[in-house]
Amino acid sequence: ITAQQKLNGVKVLEEELETLFKQYLDIEEDEKSSNKSDEEMLELLEERDEIEVSLKCLLSKYNANDVAMIENKSNHDSDLKSYVDHIELKSKLPEIPLPIFYGKIEEFSNFKNQFVSLISDNKELTNDQKLFYLKAALRGEAKLIETSDDTFESLFSALEERFENKRAVVDIHIQNMLKIEKLNFESSKGLRNITDTINKSLRALKSFKLDCNNLTNAILINIILERLDKDTRKAYELSIQTKEIPSLNELLKFLDSRAMVLDQLGNTPSNNKFKKEFQGSAYKSKNFFVNSNKGNHVIKKCILCKIEHPLHKCYEFLKLSIAKRIEFIEKHQLCKNCLKMHNAPCKSTFLCRECHKSGHNSLIHLDSKNRSSITPSNITQSNANFVPLESNTSHNINSERYSSSETQSMTNVGATLTSNTKVSSNILCTAQFLIENEYGQKIKIKAILDSGSCVNILTAEVANSLGLKKKRINSTISGISGGEFLVKNKITTNIFNDSNDFSRTVSFFILPKITDLTPSNEIDISKINFPSEIKLADNTFHIPSKIHALLGCELFFELLKTEKFRSYDNSLLLQNSVFGYLVTGTLKGTDSYFFSGLILEKDNLENSVKDFFKIESFPGDSTCDLDESKTFEKQYCEEHFLSTHKRDETGRYIVKPPIIEGKRSALGDSKEIAERRLNLLWKRLDKNKTMATQYKAFIDEYFQLNHMERILDSVDPKSSEYYIPHHAVFRPESTSTPLRVVFDASANSSNGVSLNSILLNGGTVQQELFSTISRFRTYKYAFSADIQKMYRQILVDESDRDLQRILWKPNQFAPVETYRLRTVTYGTTCAPFLATRVLKALAEEERSEFPQAAATLLTDVYVDDILSGSNNLE
Repeated sequence: ITAQQKLNGVKVLEEELETLFKQYLDIEEDEKSSNKSDEEMLELLEERDEIEVSLKCLLSKYNANDVAMIENKSNHDSDLKSYVDHIELKSKLPEIPLPIFYGKIEEFSNFKNQFVSLISDNKELTNDQKLFYLKAALRGEAKLIETSDDTFESLFSALEERFENKRAVVDIHIQNMLKIEKLNFESSKGLRNITDTINKSLRALKSFKLDCNNLTNAILINIILERLDKDTRKAYELSIQTKEIPSLNELLKFLDSRAMVLDQLGNTPSNNKFKKEFQGSAYKSKNFFVNSNKGNHVIKKCILCKIEHPLHKCYEFLKLSIAKRIEFIEKHQLCKNCLKMHNAPCKSTFLCRECHKSGHNSLIHLDSKNRSSITPSNITQSNANFVPLESNTSHNINSERYSSSETQSMTNVGATLTSNTKVSSNILCTAQFLIENEYGQKIKIKAILDSGSCVNILTAEVANSLGLKKKRINSTISGISGGEFLVKNKITTNIFNDSNDFSRTVSFFILPKITDLTPSNEIDISKINFPSEIKLADNTFHIPSKIHALLGCELFFELLKTEKFRSYDNSLLLQNSVFGYLVTGTLKGTDSYFFSGLILEKDNLENSVKDFFKIESFPGDSTCDLDESKTFEKQYCEEHFLSTHKRDETGRYIVKPPIIEGKRSALGDSKEIAERRLNLLWKRLDKNKTMATQYKAFIDEYFQLNHMERILDSVDPKSSEYYIPHHAVFRPESTSTPLRVVFDASANSSNGVSLNSILLNGGTVQQELFSTISRFRTYKYAFSADIQKMYRQILVDESDRDLQRILWKPNQFAPVETYRLRTVTYGTTCAPFLATRVLKALAEEERSEFPQAAATLLTDVYVDDILSGSNNLE
């Protein structure tokens, strides 16, 4: 078979390939429901172009060289030999790969130079061949560019028009230098990354005739030094011998030489990481030495009683008053923190259990309120019912003073049901403290302190009144006699004492009820003389009242202090705590009908009647709406709207969003998050041209209708700003709204606070949907209508528009632009309230001129849908 016959066969295969591809395109056009993704389609096109280009190259090669030479029988033998030598030499050289362009603006200049020298300036190639080469070199976004002429010149010009953006390239290279990653430890790889990024960016900027000067060099030096680790920064500072401003080249040379030294020493990032982890480990050499010689360790004798134990365990030391302990420590020059004798600074990291501060031991803590008031010498005769107990008895509650019957009575608190006889009344530890609601306000509640409970509990009534966000859980609490209670929600909030010198963040499980009234009957305390110097944690401990919370073992012992009093007959114990003195114990001879156990469900007639009417009532019936947890919020939003809304000269309403007082300043940085979300959005839009076109049209319409305005980055906001991320929900099968743009005002800023978290909801203004639809069905003639762009018909006050900033760019590689939404934005917490409240205000203000329309707006509208009618056509 001759070479010409083989060549003809290749041409036939080429024609068949072209025919098959046309048939493939026809199938794609007819089958609209094809499930091929954009990525798969791009891969098929790339493979097809590569095959086609390869065939064209082979045909051109054989036509121009091999076939002509092989079939030219009249050439001299020397000519044939030189041709063979040429072929052999050529086969030994590596093939020059075709430059590839992925659509990055900063890479286009380099791609253009390489492609022009290899392909465009090659006069042996036809325009069709150059077009095939160009298409084969394109990837990603560049692959999607098309022209109407489908020629090499038009496609290359389109690429230049799209990607030859000098301003954008300069911005990208400057950003690359500004965003160099900071080094946390010495790393040759990290140092070279810094020098490579700087050199690459400077070379690129120099090609645009942007040369460095003394000012730019000083700025770049400062940027680089901020990105260096401490060791490298220190070494560089030591290398500078003068006070003159160093040059950028000297700094880059220093970093290169530093990286070379690190490579020679094998100081890689992984070794540094291992070194740091080993140094930070708890298993240091001195610890191994101590642990391996435990048997030989000698316990020093106590400086007070000369027995082998530390001072803080000495019985004689614990018997002393706090003042005497301090005097003893100062006399013997002991450390007030660890109670040991040493000259070097104390290495103890323990904090005082009372005030949680360093510098002194818990055994010598002096309460600022009670330093002089509550001591054994200050107890007056009027307090004869109680005597103070020293701290050495703090863990000796079940002492010999208690009889076995009394001990049994206290351990069964809350578990016994009694009949109507003369019995002992067990007093539970109760305290009153402050709990924080969603607005930062503090509400006083009453709680039981129970060291036997593994969880903290809050009643549903209090939890609802706080208005805090509940977290869904599915847990079970086991109670007395194995009873189990399902817990579906919990909340986290802060608790405080009255003096605000104690606060903790506590998670509460939510239950309908903790216990019945506690105590079950009122206790007579008229004959009890409490010490006048103390403050009780619960002044109503003797009066039957609701229990709102239960604090378990997680906090119980943290709340206690060392001071305590015991009554002479041992019936009552006063234990000091951060809330005040807790009262617990037993009083005899009190009439008691019953005492219900903790977490005891008890149905009563009142609750049953309420539940019955709640089931039988219509939605929205205020007489049966028992949940008033949002009453304060609704009232505040209503008053805020009435005092702040206004109308401009055209009659358009201007409103201010209801913001939780003092929370606006809590917003952190949100621009970086919004920019990252915008880049992710454009990655989606680049894969779907239809969605990209509709999204651009939406933004353009928003701007053209003057619903948003562009602002310069150099303009500082008058108050806190918030950048709202936005994304697309695309449903091509929808005939009405295939694209819906979502403004995500719930996106957290840098400190975890979002715009929605500081806005108030305002509640429902309009009637319930059930009532609106029921009324709509009674009309003989009915109609429905829709208020177009209802939210966007209402302006937001200019002072609050910086809370509605967004970022946008017309394509993935264009610079980011900042805009500010001027109207009420859907996606914000208060948007439904503001829109419906404005509609109500419009109806009320225009009622005299349009009475029927006002009545319709007040009763027959649900959000922006009007469902109304009449029994006649007049």
